[in-house]
Amino acid sequence: MKFNEIVEELQNRNEGYLVLVRCGVFFVGVGKDAVILQNITTLKPVCLKEGICKCGVPVKTFDRFIHKLKKENDIAIVIYDYNKEDLNIYKEIARIEGKRIYETGKCKDCNKCWYSKNRIVKELEIAEKIVKMFKEESNEKK
Repeated sequence: MKFNEIVEELQNRNEGYLVLVRCGVFFVGVGKDAVILQNITTLKPVCLKEGICKCGVPVKTFDRFIHKLKKENDIAIVIYDYNKEDLNIYKEIARIEGKRIYETGKCKDCNKCWYSKNRIVKELEIAEKIVKMFKEESNEKK
Protein backbone atom coordinates (compact mmCIF):
# COMPACT_ATOMS: atom_id res chain seq x y z
CA MET A 1 0.00 0.00 0.00
CA LYS A 2 1.32 3.48 -0.87
CA PHE A 3 2.01 6.03 1.86
CA ASN A 4 -0.82 8.36 0.81
CA GLU A 5 -3.26 5.41 0.80
CA ILE A 6 -2.16 4.45 4.32
CA VAL A 7 -2.67 8.03 5.49
CA GLU A 8 -6.11 8.21 3.88
CA GLU A 9 -7.12 5.02 5.71
CA LEU A 10 -5.86 6.45 9.02
CA GLN A 11 -7.77 9.69 8.37
CA ASN A 12 -10.98 7.74 7.73
CA ARG A 13 -10.52 5.91 11.06
CA ASN A 14 -9.95 9.19 12.93
CA GLU A 15 -12.59 11.58 11.66
CA GLY A 16 -12.32 15.00 13.28
CA TYR A 17 -8.70 14.50 14.32
CA LEU A 18 -5.62 16.07 12.79
CA VAL A 19 -3.70 12.97 11.68
CA LEU A 20 0.09 13.19 11.67
CA VAL A 21 2.10 10.26 10.36
CA ARG A 22 5.82 9.64 10.46
CA CYS A 23 7.47 9.51 7.06
CA GLY A 24 11.24 9.18 7.36
CA VAL A 25 12.62 12.07 9.43
CA PHE A 26 9.33 14.02 9.36
CA PHE A 27 5.87 13.74 10.82
CA VAL A 28 3.51 14.87 8.07
CA GLY A 29 -0.05 15.92 7.61
CA VAL A 30 -1.45 14.97 4.22
CA GLY A 31 -4.38 16.33 2.24
CA LYS A 32 -6.97 17.90 4.53
CA ASP A 33 -4.53 17.76 7.45
CA ALA A 34 -1.90 19.69 5.48
CA VAL A 35 -4.53 22.34 4.73
CA ILE A 36 -5.36 22.56 8.44
CA LEU A 37 -1.68 22.85 9.37
CA GLN A 38 -1.16 25.59 6.82
CA ASN A 39 -4.17 27.50 8.16
CA ILE A 40 -3.12 27.38 11.84
CA THR A 41 0.70 27.39 11.67
CA THR A 42 3.49 28.90 9.62
CA LEU A 43 4.11 25.60 7.81
CA LYS A 44 4.04 25.78 4.03
CA PRO A 45 2.55 22.91 2.05
CA VAL A 46 4.33 21.01 -0.69
CA CYS A 47 2.79 18.77 -3.33
CA LEU A 48 2.60 15.07 -2.52
CA LYS A 49 0.97 14.68 -5.90
CA GLU A 50 -1.23 16.93 -7.95
CA GLY A 51 -4.26 17.91 -5.89
CA ILE A 52 -2.85 16.65 -2.57
CA CYS A 53 -0.68 18.76 -0.27
CA LYS A 54 1.55 17.69 2.60
CA CYS A 55 3.16 19.61 5.47
CA GLY A 56 5.93 18.19 7.59
CA VAL A 57 7.67 18.75 10.89
CA PRO A 58 11.11 17.25 11.59
CA VAL A 59 11.10 14.41 14.11
CA LYS A 60 13.74 16.14 16.26
CA THR A 61 11.54 19.22 16.83
CA PHE A 62 8.20 17.42 16.79
CA ASP A 63 7.65 17.32 20.57
CA ARG A 64 7.95 21.13 20.85
CA PHE A 65 5.77 21.61 17.77
CA ILE A 66 2.97 19.39 19.15
CA HIS A 67 3.10 21.06 22.56
CA LYS A 68 2.76 24.51 20.96
CA LEU A 69 0.09 23.34 18.49
CA LYS A 70 -2.02 21.87 21.31
CA LYS A 71 -1.55 24.86 23.61
CA GLU A 72 -2.45 27.45 20.96
CA ASN A 73 -5.25 25.59 19.13
CA ASP A 74 -6.68 22.91 21.46
CA ILE A 75 -7.48 20.58 18.56
CA ALA A 76 -7.84 16.81 18.48
CA ILE A 77 -4.65 15.18 17.19
CA VAL A 78 -3.64 11.58 16.58
CA ILE A 79 -0.03 10.65 15.83
CA TYR A 80 1.20 7.51 14.08
CA ASP A 81 4.67 6.03 13.72
CA TYR A 82 5.72 3.11 11.57
CA ASN A 83 6.41 -0.31 12.98
CA LYS A 84 10.17 -0.81 12.79
CA GLU A 85 9.72 -4.49 11.82
CA ASP A 86 7.20 -3.78 9.06
CA LEU A 87 7.38 -0.26 7.63
CA ASN A 88 3.98 -0.70 5.96
CA ILE A 89 2.28 -0.96 9.37
CA TYR A 90 1.64 2.23 11.33
CA LYS A 91 0.87 2.25 15.04
CA GLU A 92 -0.81 4.96 17.06
CA ILE A 93 1.68 6.51 19.46
CA ALA A 94 -0.40 9.41 20.82
CA ARG A 95 -3.99 10.63 20.87
CA ILE A 96 -4.57 14.17 22.10
CA GLU A 97 -8.16 15.12 22.81
CA GLY A 98 -9.43 18.56 21.86
CA LYS A 99 -11.82 20.30 19.51
CA ARG A 100 -12.72 18.13 16.54
CA ILE A 101 -11.96 19.69 13.18
CA TYR A 102 -13.60 18.98 9.88
CA GLU A 103 -11.73 20.13 6.78
CA THR A 104 -12.72 18.82 3.37
CA GLY A 105 -10.11 20.33 1.05
CA LYS A 106 -7.20 18.06 0.18
CA CYS A 107 -5.14 20.83 -1.33
CA LYS A 108 -4.72 24.52 -1.75
CA ASP A 109 -4.81 25.64 -5.38
CA CYS A 110 -1.92 23.76 -7.05
CA ASN A 111 -1.46 26.65 -9.50
CA LYS A 112 -0.69 28.93 -6.55
CA CYS A 113 1.58 26.41 -4.84
CA TRP A 114 5.12 27.81 -4.72
CA TYR A 115 6.69 24.39 -4.44
CA SER A 116 4.75 22.92 -7.34
CA LYS A 117 5.57 25.74 -9.75
CA ASN A 118 9.23 25.90 -8.76
CA ARG A 119 9.64 22.13 -8.82
CA ILE A 120 8.42 22.04 -12.42
CA VAL A 121 10.69 24.95 -13.38
CA LYS A 122 13.68 23.32 -11.64
CA GLU A 123 13.03 19.99 -13.37
CA LEU A 124 12.92 21.77 -16.74
CA GLU A 125 16.11 23.71 -15.95
CA ILE A 126 17.90 20.49 -14.98
CA ALA A 127 16.69 18.73 -18.12
CA GLU A 128 17.86 21.66 -20.28
CA LYS A 129 21.31 21.60 -18.61
CA ILE A 130 21.65 17.86 -19.22
CA VAL A 131 20.68 18.23 -22.90
CA LYS A 132 23.14 21.14 -23.27
CA MET A 133 25.92 19.11 -21.64
CA PHE A 134 25.36 16.16 -23.98
CA LYS A 135 25.31 18.47 -27.02
CA GLU A 136 28.59 20.06 -25.93
CA GLU A 137 30.22 16.65 -25.36
CA SER A 138 29.00 15.46 -28.73
CA ASN A 139 30.41 18.58 -30.46
CA GLU A 140 33.76 18.10 -28.72
CA LYS A 141 34.02 14.53 -30.03
CA LYS A 142 33.54 15.70 -33.64
